[in-house]
Amino acid sequence: MEVQGNKNADVQNEDSGTTANGRRIAVNAAVTYARSLIALVLGLFSARWVLAALGAVDFGLYAVVGSMMAFVSFFGGVLGISVARHYAFAVGGGSQKDLAAWCAAACRIHFVLALLLTAIAWPMGEWCVRNVMVMPQDRLVACLWTFRLALVTLFVTVASVPFNAMYIAHQRFGKLAAFGLAQTAVMFCGAWWLRGAGCDRLIAYAGYMTLAFAGVAAAQTVGVLIEFPVCRHPLAAVGTGGRIRSLLSFAGWSVFGTGGWIVGTHGSAFVTNRFFGAAANAAYGVSTQVQYHTEALANALVGAFEPAVTSQEGAGKRDMSVQLACRAGFFGATLLALFALPLAMELSTVLALWLEKPPAYAAQVCTIMLCAAVLNKLTMGQQLALNACGQIAGWQVSVGLGQAVMLPIAAAIAFCGGGVVSAAIAAATAMATCAALNVWFGWRRAGLGVGLWLRAVVAPFVAVVGLAALAGALPRLSMGSGFLRVCATSCATSLVFAGAAGAWWWLNRRPR
Repeated sequence: MEVQGNKNADVQNEDSGTTANGRRIAVNAAVTYARSLIALVLGLFSARWVLAALGAVDFGLYAVVGSMMAFVSFFGGVLGISVARHYAFAVGGGSQKDLAAWCAAACRIHFVLALLLTAIAWPMGEWCVRNVMVMPQDRLVACLWTFRLALVTLFVTVASVPFNAMYIAHQRFGKLAAFGLAQTAVMFCGAWWLRGAGCDRLIAYAGYMTLAFAGVAAAQTVGVLIEFPVCRHPLAAVGTGGRIRSLLSFAGWSVFGTGGWIVGTHGSAFVTNRFFGAAANAAYGVSTQVQYHTEALANALVGAFEPAVTSQEGAGKRDMSVQLACRAGFFGATLLALFALPLAMELSTVLALWLEKPPAYAAQVCTIMLCAAVLNKLTMGQQLALNACGQIAGWQVSVGLGQAVMLPIAAAIAFCGGGVVSAAIAAATAMATCAALNVWFGWRRAGLGVGLWLRAVVAPFVAVVGLAALAGALPRLSMGSGFLRVCATSCATSLVFAGAAGAWWWLNRRPR
């Protein structure tokens, strides 16, 4: 009887922990989602003002400079993934001493990396601006100052990664949302001011972006130092040597995956610039804005799941980790499709209402990139599970190569007359390849079976999107194109998504 009572108590404790964990994920997702929704609304207005203030050429030049910075800053982002993963694993294990040692190792790596990246990127970037980029000659000085201001952002954001990851590992998404809203507010105010600025608007915009990203990152670092004592004395911690090697090893393999994406995606911006000029980059600049804001809403939920998935793995609960990863994959893809589907169905009208005079080919590029983003989100569960278990070597190498081929494919399509959409077609091709690799490695390395993924993610997603597409097509039968049809299409698809996703959540509200 005593053994049976202990078993019942263990089951009750596990159920209580599961319920609390699910409630925490739901609250974190709601907070982050609300912040992302506000950022979406403000970002749409900001992008319109920025495009109108800068013009297609300067807007395209800023997009190219941003791509250059992505080449050198991705090392910090890759290490950030490694840091967040090891923090969450330590939180799952429950040792504050272990967490402090991981924080010390991460701080030492990122400070040195920030210095190295800045020192290397400065001369290389200026050489690229002067000798590689295609631009009107009178915009050279403005582009150089835009790049230099971006270097400030690079240094601060890379150095602050170990501190920001502490909020993620402890699932303090409310505070992350507050800092995110502060960043959005600065960017929104800057875009409003830019419309009537009398100075060089490209340099002014770069300055405001530096304030938004670097300034908020610095403030967030101060907040972490106040709240978490384990971060205050990174140089005093001992036993960091092995942890530095572990962080660099995990990040080293991640370099292949992230580096391939950087080479393919941002290298394609240079392909577009070389073949079609700076004005053609404006279409990709608009596409980046649309994709960023729509994906941010889906990432709100995925981000809430990520530390929970890793913490469960750290606590030795692989089955729970896999089930949470599946839920993240379904809801991440569904939330992205919630916005991407009606947007794609009415994209030409939306862009005309939003930007008045959208860049040429913007609608085609946006549609292709949104489809590729949805495909990627369908395998987000595999990506979270693989990061949680730590067996990422073969997966990252394969995915990195799959994404890197995007660059030569884009160049080949452009050379053969594919036009401005060449890079977008190459991106969709590479993304399909990487999705297949995610599924295979998720099955072989993280225990997320293909059958489970098809049942728990793909089948309900296809059913929901199919019903939503049918509902969204109905307004087209009786209404002409315009604002009212956009609203009708959005409402019709949203009702289907809300009902179907709610039903799926009710049926799967507790892991089996």
